[in-house]
Amino acid sequence: MTERESRANRLSRAHALRYLGAVALVAGLYFAMSRLNLPLRIVNWRISALWPASGLALAAVLLGGYRLWVGVAIGAAAVSVATRMPWPLAAGSVVAATAAPLLAAWVLRRIVGLRNTCDRVLDIIALTVIGGGVSGAVTATVGLAALCLAWPTHWRAFWPLWGTWWLGDWLGVMLVGPAALVWATRWREAARWRVLAEGGAALSAVAL
Repeated sequence: MTERESRANRLSRAHALRYLGAVALVAGLYFAMSRLNLPLRIVNWRISALWPASGLALAAVLLGGYRLWVGVAIGAAAVSVATRMPWPLAAGSVVAATAAPLLAAWVLRRIVGLRNTCDRVLDIIALTVIGGGVSGAVTATVGLAALCLAWPTHWRAFWPLWGTWWLGDWLGVMLVGPAALVWATRWREAARWRVLAEGGAALSAVAL
């Protein structure tokens, strides 16, 4: 093996390790966010009006590329197993959670030309309105169809439930997406104490 081939192999292994690390990080964060948010679900309908994991999933795909869908899928599958979902709902949840950020990221990249730094007003508007709207529509449609297959009585309230599901994902994208992108691309600026204090105050207000 030549020196060039040996170097190429080392780079390939390092690339694979970085990818696996990114997948594990996305899956772990998605699972943790989802588990922490489960108590906020509407008990009788198993739907949450706020789902931050959707914002995390979209930010991960925008930052790391479409290949990070694997991490989102693993995280969503882990949530399904941990909560003992019926298989139609579990399958629908995984498909919805994976397809939504992929489609939303494609729309934002190809049509809007989104910048990860979010340094334009257009970027913020596109991320919250278009990205959140597309992501919420996909998860609400696919996920709710799976929910109704698991519990057919839910069909009678399909559209009200669809609106709640869509709102939850839209809010998740709006609250988590821009923050995750800015922290990942401009962390040196965001780490200043004044910015941290302002961010902490804003986060406290949102939580309240």
